[in-house]
Amino acid sequence: HYIHQVHKILEEKEKDPFASYNDSLRLKARRYITKHLLKLNHEVFGWYPYWEDSYYKELNYSLISTIAYFSYEVDPKTGNAKDIHDWKTTPVVDSAKANNCKVLLTVTNFEEKNNKTLLRNSKAVDNLIENLFSLIQEQEAHGVCIDFEGVRGSDKDYFTEFITKLHEQFKKKKYEIYVAVPAVDWYKSLDFEKLNG
Repeated sequence: HYIHQVHKILEEKEKDPFASYNDSLRLKARRYITKHLLKLNHEVFGWYPYWEDSYYKELNYSLISTIAYFSYEVDPKTGNAKDIHDWKTTPVVDSAKANNCKVLLTVTNFEEKNNKTLLRNSKAVDNLIENLFSLIQEQEAHGVCIDFEGVRGSDKDYFTEFITKLHEQFKKKKYEIYVAVPAVDWYKSLDFEKLNG
């Protein structure tokens, strides 16, 4: 809910109500730096929202293994991006790679109607996959994180087919695919056996 609220506010070009303005408050941001070099035993994944334009300077990259830049906003009618924000220029991509973190582009499509429109249109799906492949290749990133919220059970096979087609294209370059899933699959929209295959 919080992410959607912030996203709506920022789409309307309003000032971010959750931001802290350190300069005006005369505060100095200091990032936490460990005294010892850490070796992570597990993947530590985090999203980096586009509106945090300079927060990359404060990240302790030794505590992160994967950063998913948020986001490529899908136009469900065409598969093109409504917006990719500053994916092509954001310094977080180079900063993460320089610190041995994997970088993903998060792909967002929210609401049942939008997912149905996209997933049942093979031309739009193919266009989306082609666009994503180009953007990942251009930034020398590691893959994508698919964040489609509101996929219904009636679109289960279409979603599986989309991920399968995406995998076929991405395996050529060994790009990775992450899928954000709900804690409980209430709508029975995920075929985990096929998605993991």
